[in-house]
Amino acid sequence: MLKSGKLNMASDLNKREVNMQNSVKYFFSGLVAAALIFGVFIATQFFFRKSYDPVSHCLEPSPKTNHIFIIDRTDPWKKDLAKSLEQKILDNIKNVSRGDRVVVYELTGDVEHSTIYKINTCSPGKLGDDAFQRLNTGTHKIKDQYSKAFEQPLEQVILQLINAKSEGFTPLAELLGVIGIDKNFQDANNKIVHIFSDMRQKSRDSQFVFTDISYPSQDKFKIWLSSKLKNNFSNTEVFVHYIQIATPSGMKMDQLYEYWKTGFENSGAKFSWEALGQ
Repeated sequence: MLKSGKLNMASDLNKREVNMQNSVKYFFSGLVAAALIFGVFIATQFFFRKSYDPVSHCLEPSPKTNHIFIIDRTDPWKKDLAKSLEQKILDNIKNVSRGDRVVVYELTGDVEHSTIYKINTCSPGKLGDDAFQRLNTGTHKIKDQYSKAFEQPLEQVILQLINAKSEGFTPLAELLGVIGIDKNFQDANNKIVHIFSDMRQKSRDSQFVFTDISYPSQDKFKIWLSSKLKNNFSNTEVFVHYIQIATPSGMKMDQLYEYWKTGFENSGAKFSWEALGQ
């Protein structure tokens, strides 16, 4: 009996020792696994982290999305509408993701002049994004960046709208043609184009297509506009913000809508339209 009791005690001690060894083994195995997971996480963050240009704030090698704003200055705008437009554009810009490009064009009667950027830079981050601001030295810095990059130059554009004089030409299709082949525009996976205009195309090149009195058949317009837009607006959302000028001539709004809708959809774009007052 005594011998049997001693054997049982020895067996219990052996079991405890084995259990303790297993516990230590599992503990260190867990530490190794945790270290490996942490190492993989750090490596992933290092190798796959996004890189941004320190001056333009653009995602490298190119932004994922381009946000294009075209403002028609070929006719003067009423002050209230011009100011509401300014706010509408700023509201859009504030929701642009970090690293995505924002470009503002001012459409004038001269195509070459119209292609000069009024704004061409990338978003430093969504304004109001608390997480982003905590990582980038606070709210004041990002607000200052927005003011310098967007608010101040846009204010000058709006002022010019209010003081504009009516011009003889509105070469909108030609400007869109230039934008469509721009390398920065095409390098982005997605493109969003906002057009603020009365959409009344008129230029030397299009005089045989458009006049103030009569407009072409749908087929004739398709051919002419396709020659300008080509297929350069795939993966593009186009938002037309139609501005009713004080004394419109030529096509009515529903006719303009149909012509431009056809043209943009033939170029591969998704098309939306809203009417704004003037």
